[in-house]
Amino acid sequence: EDDADEEELPVTYRAEEVDIRLYDDVAIVAFRLVGETTQPNGDVERQDYFNTGTFLKQSDVWSVIAWQATKTSLPDSDM
Repeated sequence: EDDADEEELPVTYRAEEVDIRLYDDVAIVAFRLVGETTQPNGDVERQDYFNTGTFLKQSDVWSVIAWQATKTSLPDSDM
């Protein structure tokens, strides 16, 4: 079957193990992003990503100044 003919399945995302650190006008956020896709046969495919974001507050507005995400295939019991 041609990949172009395949319908893209929706992915549901959620954040787990969220850690937020505030330092005056800087915030660092670290969390595990979990994406799940339910296949037509009912199987759920899961992708995990470790994320770290750095925010800076200027004039009462928070902006992202750095972001890093790493895909991981570790089983839940090892995280």
